[in-house]
Amino acid sequence: MRIEMNRGDKPWQVYPFQRGGPFGRLTPRKVYPLGLDEIHPVIRIAHRPEAHSMHVGRRIIFDYEFVLFLAGEGEVVSDQKSYEFRSHDLFLIPPFVPHRIDTKGNASVDHVAVHFDFAADVPPASCELSRRTPYEVRLPAGFQIPLRVKLMAHDLIEREFLELIGARSLVTAWTNLKASACLERILAALFERVSVQKADGSAEDNRNRARIERVLAHIGQHLAESLDSATLAKIAGFSLSHFNRLFREWTGYSPLDHLRRQRIARARQLLSNVDLSIKEVAARSGFTDPYHFSKTFRQLDGLSPTQFREAALAGKRS
Repeated sequence: MRIEMNRGDKPWQVYPFQRGGPFGRLTPRKVYPLGLDEIHPVIRIAHRPEAHSMHVGRRIIFDYEFVLFLAGEGEVVSDQKSYEFRSHDLFLIPPFVPHRIDTKGNASVDHVAVHFDFAADVPPASCELSRRTPYEVRLPAGFQIPLRVKLMAHDLIEREFLELIGARSLVTAWTNLKASACLERILAALFERVSVQKADGSAEDNRNRARIERVLAHIGQHLAESLDSATLAKIAGFSLSHFNRLFREWTGYSPLDHLRRQRIARARQLLSNVDLSIKEVAARSGFTDPYHFSKTFRQLDGLSPTQFREAALAGKRS
């Protein structure tokens, strides 16, 4: 059986870290207990293919895999349970658990996939990947990562995945070190989120997520207006201190730092319009002072707005 991700009529490469069905009866899984301080992830493969329809036939893999869907929708079936996926859904696929992935129709899906082990010697490194037998890593009680985690746009975890992919695309002496550091931060953020959930944490988590998403949408729609943390906390329905803590937990930034970054992101888009002066770009991005705008832009991008515009236009001409 070939396992394919349809990209036109090109089959997805069959890697040695997976096997297609039928599997027959799998032997019982060996359990490897692992403390949090023993986690030192090893990345095997990390990639972000071009957006395409995705049809992964029933298979098992021999290591753990994160699959983050950045755009698109479809279905993941794991261990005979079906899960719909949408943009910003993160799945943790465990080893030796039969699963398949399908997009809805032939719609394109933008996704990130990362194959990894929680530690270099779990399972023992002497065991060749394709010769591994069924196993699972058992983490301490209260720190099990669920199969599906719903993230948000601009989520800290999503940004770490994109940084991980960017690090792996560079050929440097520190490529693997930087990528592994990203994965450690991803795991730490996931552990932190699942550990604070109470018995009814799922419902509470969903409510908090909805409120933070409401604030993110408001920021995106009102970037050119005057905004402050107190106003945003009121929109979320939280006290200021509680809002600041939750916002940082979900996005990795304080509300004002996120606002500043989103305004600069808007400015980058506007700078491609040569009919707009730097002062006009600043105003439309929410900066009343062009000097403060230029200073903030340089802090985040390392270039002045004028230099960024010149570089962007030169890139279009080349």
